[in-house]
Amino acid sequence: MGEAWRFGCRLREKYRQGYYAFGFEFDQGAFQTREQLSPTVLGDLKAITLPPAPEGSLPRRLARTNIGNLILDLHAPTGDPAVERWLQTPQLVHTANWVCPDGFQFNVEINIAREYDGIVYVEHTTPTRPTANALQTTAARKWL
Repeated sequence: MGEAWRFGCRLREKYRQGYYAFGFEFDQGAFQTREQLSPTVLGDLKAITLPPAPEGSLPRRLARTNIGNLILDLHAPTGDPAVERWLQTPQLVHTANWVCPDGFQFNVEINIAREYDGIVYVEHTTPTRPTANALQTTAARKWL
């Protein structure tokens, strides 16, 4: 997610009700990113592995439901004022991006109900397998 959720906010501003923003969460696992060699040059692909989500975080709470993988609609009415208040309270979530420089912070607090329409939760994630084109782009040190 990283600053990536900011891009989603811009899409929401443009498309309004025609845009449904999903946040992606996981309890633990790995994902693919790229090293950042300088502000304008990207390095190799790199798999990042994160341990189980921190206590009190949104992904840890979702893991504790023992439901497994799920899609959570944050606009579904609950009828419970406590749940509605909780949805409006900043939650600790994972943050990641396609570029994660050294020292990147993988957790951030955000108001999930304001930033997302729904959450896709996967208990355990594995890194993507790069395509031939992705490997060529990486070798050329290109952004895209």
